[in-house]
Amino acid sequence: MGGASSTATSHASALGKTETEIVRLMMPIYYTTVEITPEERKAANESWNLILNNTAPEFEARRRTDADFKFESTVMFFYDIFYARLFDIHPLSKELFKRGMKAQGKFLVQMITLSLSERENPEKYNTTLTKLAEIHYHRGVKALEYGIVGEVLFWALRFVIGNETYTDTTHSAWVKIYSRMLRIIVPAAISWELQLGSAKIAAERIVETNKSTMLSMNSAAYTTSSNSHKTLRVPSIHGKAKGGVGGTVEDGEEDDDDHDKERIAKAEPVLKN
Repeated sequence: MGGASSTATSHASALGKTETEIVRLMMPIYYTTVEITPEERKAANESWNLILNNTAPEFEARRRTDADFKFESTVMFFYDIFYARLFDIHPLSKELFKRGMKAQGKFLVQMITLSLSERENPEKYNTTLTKLAEIHYHRGVKALEYGIVGEVLFWALRFVIGNETYTDTTHSAWVKIYSRMLRIIVPAAISWELQLGSAKIAAERIVETNKSTMLSMNSAAYTTSSNSHKTLRVPSIHGKAKGGVGGTVEDGEEDDDDHDKERIAKAEPVLKN
């Protein structure tokens, strides 16, 4: 990949920046290089287990009190909230998800689980994320958008497990875990963005596509404050929501799963034992 790397470097120069400087500029404000502590790692695992084990407080409360709450598991509730939030603050991103939202939700959960266990095999983790950046690039995902996804992740976690459970320690843990992912996937994405076309075209593309991404975002909804989920209605990706959230997987949705399973298999070799 030496030729591709040199092309990316020359295109970065056309922007008056090194590739490293461009990567740094694309990192979100919450990004950190501080290592996660044992206490934080424990908090992250405990909070994620609440979702995997169907014991998240918000899920249990809604299942008890809302007769129209149709989610069978906290995992389904979580990824419905996640994508609804993503599409709410970044409407253009919905164009990237044309089919198989159930399979996409499962993929999201697998990637989060993988991130929590990346210490077991960091080399495979790096390889998986680098490959994922390539696949996402060809699907139109931009480097800047990975930072947005992190904001959505923190918000969805807080929403599903509740403010009392989502403590400052828990938040710090997830920021560090996702920052670890960003350290791999953003440089890979930037490299792909810089490789194609002439230096001038590459420079213009970096500026214009990331500008349009920011302009597409719903600034009124783009907040991760601790109380934001109490006032913001979260639409369901599966139809009209009642009481702010909700919805069920639509009949026939699994018909689209084969397409997504093939993509997941290519993107996640580390998840296959």
